[in-house]
Amino acid sequence: MALKKETGIVVQSRNIADADSMITLLGKTGPKQKFLIRGLRKSRRRPIAAAETGSIISIDYYSHSQREILNVKEVSLLERFEKIKSSYGGFLLVSYMAEFADRILPEGETHEKMFLLFEQAMNSLEKEGYFPLLLPVFKLRILHYSGVLPKEFYCSSCGENILDKKTAYFNPQNFEIHCGDCHAIPKNNIEIIRFLVKVSRTSFQDLKEANVPDSIIQDTDFFLNGCIRNYLNISLKTSDMFYKSLGKNYELPV
Repeated sequence: MALKKETGIVVQSRNIADADSMITLLGKTGPKQKFLIRGLRKSRRRPIAAAETGSIISIDYYSHSQREILNVKEVSLLERFEKIKSSYGGFLLVSYMAEFADRILPEGETHEKMFLLFEQAMNSLEKEGYFPLLLPVFKLRILHYSGVLPKEFYCSSCGENILDKKTAYFNPQNFEIHCGDCHAIPKNNIEIIRFLVKVSRTSFQDLKEANVPDSIIQDTDFFLNGCIRNYLNISLKTSDMFYKSLGKNYELPV
């Protein structure tokens, strides 16, 4: 068995027996996979926060082609993001983002761009705190990367560019888009579609400076939640707790 090194973000963690921890690591250069850290929770030398969701860690591990869960020899905590995790809402936000990334990014595959996206999001949260724009941008870019949602939108009926239309409906159940010119639509969400396209074409910093209306950010975020639920065929366990922590101004829709 070869001894290898990896850096990554912990996207899932659970306790095993009395002292062991099993983590899923979104690697910086290697594949997303599971690791077992033996004796971590009783160790005086190893940092327990290394197994905490959202932490960036470095590990030395034993590589074995026939094992799904690999054993860690040494682990170092590079960044815990203590500031954002110090509040209940911040901890739920990190847990929610990690669960989403873990659920949608296939295990055994390398996701270098998604590691960088997650790292940048965490650094931004640590420095500036929570802001609603981060969530739809984070989720949409992972959905683009995974091939769930396109970056360009055309009517499923007439084939014309949706951005040229005044009304359109994006069905979050089958991901079909219909313009109001050639199809009867139950709801007009052209503004959400325009914002999705803007996110795909604009840097995060420029989006922050564009002063996007809160209503568009919230509507888009809820729309993406519907897409995620339908694509995964499950609801994220941390979703309800996180959105309830945001308060009455950002409640989950009925």
